[in-house]
Amino acid sequence: MRRLRLLFTFVSVCLATMAWSAGFMIEGIRYSVVSETDMTASVVGWDKDYFSDVTDPISPTVGGEDDELGPVDLTIPWRVLNNGIYYKVVSIGEDAFSECTSMQTVTIPNTVESIGEYAFQNCTNLKSVKVQWVTPLAIDESVFSGVDLKGTEEDPESGVALYVLSGYDAVYKAADVWKDFKMVSTYSDLNINIVFADPFVKEICVTNWDSDGDGELTYREARAVTDLGAAFVGDTNITSFDEFRSFTLVSGVGQSCFRGCTNLKSITIPPSVKTIGQTAFQGCNALESVTLAVNPSNKSAGLNTIGARAFAGCSSLTAFNTNVTGYLKTIGEHAFDGCSSLKAFNVIARISSIGIGAFANCSSLTGFYVNGGNTAYKHIEGGTMIVDKESGTQLVAYACGKNQQQLTIPESVKEILPFTFSGANKLTYVDLNKVEIIGQSAFSGCTKLYTLLIPENVATIGSEAFTKVAKGIRVQVAWENPLAISAGTFSNAETLEEGEITGRLFVPVGTKDLYTAATGWNWFHFVENGTISDYAARIITFVDPKTRAVCTAAFDADEDGYVTLDDETKDLLDDA
Repeated sequence: MRRLRLLFTFVSVCLATMAWSAGFMIEGIRYSVVSETDMTASVVGWDKDYFSDVTDPISPTVGGEDDELGPVDLTIPWRVLNNGIYYKVVSIGEDAFSECTSMQTVTIPNTVESIGEYAFQNCTNLKSVKVQWVTPLAIDESVFSGVDLKGTEEDPESGVALYVLSGYDAVYKAADVWKDFKMVSTYSDLNINIVFADPFVKEICVTNWDSDGDGELTYREARAVTDLGAAFVGDTNITSFDEFRSFTLVSGVGQSCFRGCTNLKSITIPPSVKTIGQTAFQGCNALESVTLAVNPSNKSAGLNTIGARAFAGCSSLTAFNTNVTGYLKTIGEHAFDGCSSLKAFNVIARISSIGIGAFANCSSLTGFYVNGGNTAYKHIEGGTMIVDKESGTQLVAYACGKNQQQLTIPESVKEILPFTFSGANKLTYVDLNKVEIIGQSAFSGCTKLYTLLIPENVATIGSEAFTKVAKGIRVQVAWENPLAISAGTFSNAETLEEGEITGRLFVPVGTKDLYTAATGWNWFHFVENGTISDYAARIITFVDPKTRAVCTAAFDADEDGYVTLDDETKDLLDDA
């Protein structure tokens, strides 16, 4: 086994020597060029002869003559200058510092994207490792092989300390290899450059906020930013901006700040942000993840307000975690309208205002959970609906993705707010029960709503309340005198001819003429005296399915799939 390891080391040294032939050395550390085009370099080793000549007490060596002479306190730079060209350091090669027993501390920049196997093998005097990544770099367990990372209780001087940026200790304590260190401590260094995952985001940030003109953005420069302005509006190139979490003096994501960024997939909001402005992310249809970063001191995000249409049309957004913020009070009108992948939503205790249509057209939303400590709202019907807590009479939101076809509105509900059921395209039957007020566009886009019962207690129906419902909808009303509605209440439903809905309106006996002359109701091509039940009793039952198919194709005037013994059908039969 030892021979195998010696052979492996020999081969690695040869490879390192080959790499060195195309590289350079700075202050005893060897680098190889990774890409001349990208101007990147890798750390591949150190020069023992260089360190044997070092007399500077700031860079001493340790141990006796059997120890490898080399760096003691090593800080790997994020870039190095060679022949007038700056190379960014992006990796540490295999065996780069293997057997470097002089090393006591090492600092690794966040530009390093990979560390090769056995890179710090048998660095037996290593006492601390300082890293700059916010997300732990995935490394092989061999990187620190032969190093007593954990130490022992008997020897308090044993083990290696790991230092990470403030606020990120928890993720390192859970990460493979990094969790094996004796202790994980934090530090702050605002002069470290932020490593952006998205080059387009980096270009925007550097263009707008690089105060020293070095082509990079430090945490200090990010912290000086108080407003993103219009820097990102409509940019279709950016895909991720999780580094936004470091812009800790930004108190709000302004109106339309990221509107139309159609390829943006993820963003992390800093804990300093209290307001996400109206239309801030509207139309970001690729946005999958919005993370609210928490303040390490109180373990909470600072978000207070989500503005009108802030996330409207974010059709890829699957979740929005409100549990990490104890301050959210306001969700604006249509804030999540059209978030067709959103599956659930928690209404935390402090939320006191939910705007109309906040969850309209959320076709995958199957339920709400309203915290029991919330004084403004409560959920009913197993979390399918949100109503006001005081009286329970005002229906605020409905989970449009609930697999529910038939719905009778609960007796306690007297008012349905505008857009509440908009986009609930699984509903086929609705009984409005004790409802008195139906808001604007309340059921718009319920494309499968085929049966609607409107009781006499309904006193107000808002404009476009039932637009874009099912073709051939059957509506039963109970007023002796038609309720005044706007011409557009049932507009944009499937039409037979201009201004004529293919569905059927059922009215109290003797009132047909009143309804055929009334604005809004006269859109229906078929108006029947009586109830839907009466109509059902007149449906012809065919024994032979082929005969049914032929007759339905020929005589089903309202295209509801049935042939009935009504006057109009008799006329059609006579004509035939």
